[in-house]
Amino acid sequence: MSNRVWSLGLIVDDPASESAFVVAALAAGTRVERIRDFGRAAAQLRSGELDGIVATFPPSATWITFLRDCAAHSMCVWLAPTSRVEEAYTRGMAGSTGQDTEQVFAHAVLSEAHLGADEVRRAMLAAEHVRRLQEVTRRSVMRESEAASLAQMVIENSASVVFRWRTSSGSPVAYVSDNVRIFGYTPEEVTAPGFFYQSIVHPEDLEAALRQIKQCREEGVDTFTLSYRILTHDGEVRWVEDRTRVVRGDDGEPTFHQGVVTDVTDQREADEQRQILSQAVEQSPGSVAIADLRGRIRYVNPRYCALSGYGRDAIEGRE
Repeated sequence: MSNRVWSLGLIVDDPASESAFVVAALAAGTRVERIRDFGRAAAQLRSGELDGIVATFPPSATWITFLRDCAAHSMCVWLAPTSRVEEAYTRGMAGSTGQDTEQVFAHAVLSEAHLGADEVRRAMLAAEHVRRLQEVTRRSVMRESEAASLAQMVIENSASVVFRWRTSSGSPVAYVSDNVRIFGYTPEEVTAPGFFYQSIVHPEDLEAALRQIKQCREEGVDTFTLSYRILTHDGEVRWVEDRTRVVRGDDGEPTFHQGVVTDVTDQREADEQRQILSQAVEQSPGSVAIADLRGRIRYVNPRYCALSGYGRDAIEGRE
């Protein structure tokens, strides 16, 4: 890193500061190009022709806008009197409008009173290090954002709705995923004051569900699964599987419940149909045997056993 040669654009409005920095930069082996046109500077930064920009403080609103637009591409080094270093950092953070921004800030600050080759090298290394940290952070944030977006897409296109319930009476909803719409409700409606989750649980199932939750909490069980019916916005009855976890505060007391409520109506209906068919086969007066593709017998009904004279244990599993 010590042999790195930087190419810097110099935007300085004070001739004395400009001359002092040019002398120190050349001594540090840094190439300096005086720039007055911000559009040209931006193009050179984006193309990689320039590594960064050096500017005096206080910057004008035009400079702040320029640096904000180019922050992802540039190293910024401020030239400032020692007494104004903190001011430079604060102004850089706030920008020209006084609004906070994470893009514009002093990567490194040089004192106009102590300009030398070593100081310039240290400032360039500091600025480049900060820029690399910014890039790592930016990529990490992008990955996290992409992962969150993917998770959100999966949730929104599934039959599983994410809930967070407050522990107060009625189980008011603190958060719900957008796909609560599969039950006919909007997220805004479900999280509105005065809406209680327990109001959509089927009246015939509510008492049993609350009793199970109370029992789990008394036994210190913080993860449990419930099955009950809910009423959709249109009054339709749907079966759900509720996998819930109790979240506790530092004092050990429950602060809220959070979990995933999955619509299992179709699955339950299919299970009921299979059960009905199974009972019909069991009670059938006809002889029934079911074999797999290899010819092994997987099932025989009572009538088959009666006619063959063999019990199920002796038949099932044989070819």
